Amino acid sequence: MRVRLFGVGSFWVTVVLLWGLPALAVELSDVPLDGVAGSTATEGMVSGQALSEDGETVFQTRYWPGTWHGDVLAFAGNPVTGQVDTDPGKAIWRASDGFQQVGVDYETRRVVTYGGIWPTPQGAPFRYDQLSEDQKRLLGWDGVADSEAAQNVRDLVDYLRGATMDTMDGWRDRRGVLGDMVNSAPVVAGNTLFVGANDGMLHAFDIRTGHERFAYVPHQVFGHLKALAAPDYADDHRFYVDGPLSVGEVVVDTDQRMTYLVGGLGKGGRGYFCLRIGDRRRQVTEDEYGVYEPVFHVDAIANDWDEEHIAEVVRWSYPPPLPSDHGTTGGGQEWVAIPPMVVADADMGYSYGQAYAVNANAPEGLHRPVVIFGNGYNSPNGRAVLYVLDAADGTLIRKIDTGAGIDNGLSTPALVDVNLDRRVDYVYAGDLRGNLWKFDLTDENPEHWGMAHGAAARGDQGRSVPLFRAVGQPITARPDVMAVHGGCLPGASGGYLVVFGTGRFLGLSDRKDRRQQSLYGIWDAGTAMEPLGWLRRRHDGRLSGGRQLIRREVVANDATDDGAARRLSGWSMDMAAAAAAGRSNRDSDEKPTLPVVAGWFFDFPVPTPSQAYAAERVVEAVAIRGGKAVVASLVPSRSPDTQPDYTWLNILHMCGGDMTENECTADAMLSSRRFEGRLKRLPTILKTAADPRLDWVILHDAAGRLIRLPFQGEIWGRTFWRQDGR
Repeated sequence: MRVRLFGVGSFWVTVVLLWGLPALAVELSDVPLDGVAGSTATEGMVSGQALSEDGETVFQTRYWPGTWHGDVLAFAGNPVTGQVDTDPGKAIWRASDGFQQVGVDYETRRVVTYGGIWPTPQGAPFRYDQLSEDQKRLLGWDGVADSEAAQNVRDLVDYLRGATMDTMDGWRDRRGVLGDMVNSAPVVAGNTLFVGANDGMLHAFDIRTGHERFAYVPHQVFGHLKALAAPDYADDHRFYVDGPLSVGEVVVDTDQRMTYLVGGLGKGGRGYFCLRIGDRRRQVTEDEYGVYEPVFHVDAIANDWDEEHIAEVVRWSYPPPLPSDHGTTGGGQEWVAIPPMVVADADMGYSYGQAYAVNANAPEGLHRPVVIFGNGYNSPNGRAVLYVLDAADGTLIRKIDTGAGIDNGLSTPALVDVNLDRRVDYVYAGDLRGNLWKFDLTDENPEHWGMAHGAAARGDQGRSVPLFRAVGQPITARPDVMAVHGGCLPGASGGYLVVFGTGRFLGLSDRKDRRQQSLYGIWDAGTAMEPLGWLRRRHDGRLSGGRQLIRREVVANDATDDGAARRLSGWSMDMAAAAAAGRSNRDSDEKPTLPVVAGWFFDFPVPTPSQAYAAERVVEAVAIRGGKAVVASLVPSRSPDTQPDYTWLNILHMCGGDMTENECTADAMLSSRRFEGRLKRLPTILKTAADPRLDWVILHDAAGRLIRLPFQGEIWGRTFWRQDGR
């Protein structure tokens, strides 16, 4: 049995599977949680990293608190050994240098936005004369042509495009054109690197030279763009394009595939945007499929492309702009960018979660490209909601409300394809109230997509029920999913192990949170499984639904050269019952007796009141590779000015019980290593030619130090296949 997990790279696996506003209910900090405003470190703080598709170049994003400027640096890597020297003095290029090139200034930069002067919103040059009246009003225009306010807005647009103090009087003196990149991690597509910044733009760079191809201003940030020019901005920093990015290729038709980049705003706003960055087509005859050939890719954008041409990559924004009462100069209805306080979709929260462009189920012979994401945090309605949009135009296809509120929000989902038809079947996601939800998207009709458990799942009126409840433990990081398969659990061939951690790190008050958080491995047997309920007794793992989770504990603490290490006890389950449950996934009429043991849990240590640290927690996505889960757990300092945060990097074997030779350790222990500082982002996991038996976890801390840890991962040619592109 093979299954695909979307959103963690284009690979298939067998044996083991897959793939601030005032008075807000959820505090969203206005300053980075891992840095101190006013810091003047020479080389800045590292906030993100990415790897080129050939594995030969590592990219780092950096920012400087206080001056709030940023940069992207490229470093040469060794694809054979995985070694890379991230000394800033050895960078291949810096993106900031590209803005100093002769002929590159605010007039020649290619910057586009969404909206414009047309009757319906679309891509448009980010220039004063190309903005709609409502967009100009959001930037401070008074509605009077040739007024002082009109000139100020014209100057503001030039400033945002990169005009300097030499040409702008009374504006903030920036250290650089690029803004800070605090939470937006870079992504690479072909020879183009994308990263969002708190200068109001998504930037696209040529990875070979570091030169900017173009930049994009989402319509959702227009309402506070003028704050970027304020002289006192250093004391009133804001977030703009601060959320996660993802790139996905979808099947549009038998002869066409489209690649989309979808981005969120994070702390910068409520909503997502989408760009078309690639288009491949092939000849199809009655008895032959041709080879896909690129029709368009952003890599082809050259210096002779004008903004009108580049603006064609802009697809949509969600929520869409609201219709305005103002007319356009050419007649027809004008559209307006949404101010921060206007509610366009009361279920849409701050877009912290990653969105994915994938294919959903559709009638035979048809294709349904979609974008799927959770609604995020601090929505006006305060509920946890899953969104499914049309990937081509952003039209809402389905909104699935869990019914769980108040002060709630859905985090980044994990998407699973169980039958290898490249279409999403199930979605797992957690929320701020500790619910782990399962959504069923197996039907060809989107109207039948919904919750997997509870009255709502049966089509009845009533509440939905989560697969599992971690009571009092928020889930803010994406889970990961692994198939229960014979290579790991002999005799078992069905169901999924859903692995996730709990905890949050959204506001400054979270630095003081001492509530215990946990790691969970929850077995979902599929059609035979009723919701597990919650842990009624933690000392023996007894669940409210009658089954049990194995309690895992620290069995060894060791000192290492660079800190500390710990190991956990193993776990096992009833193989015969697991096998029966697997058969029930294939035959829904068979209802076997399920194993009593339905997974495991590990409670992180709780600090004492005298300790300088808050509770350990998981706030970055889990990654499963080769039957092992890679989990970074953060221990925040209560006083980061004097005591740094630290992180445990955990590599957890997922197998239980009788494990096959060379697949599992004798007792399926968890090994963890402690490092100073916060290891941000989902770790990069790569394989080198030097030893194909090993996978390497690559992470970085705020100082830019790369941390490399090997573990026995997937073996190419046996359990690892890259997508064949067909």
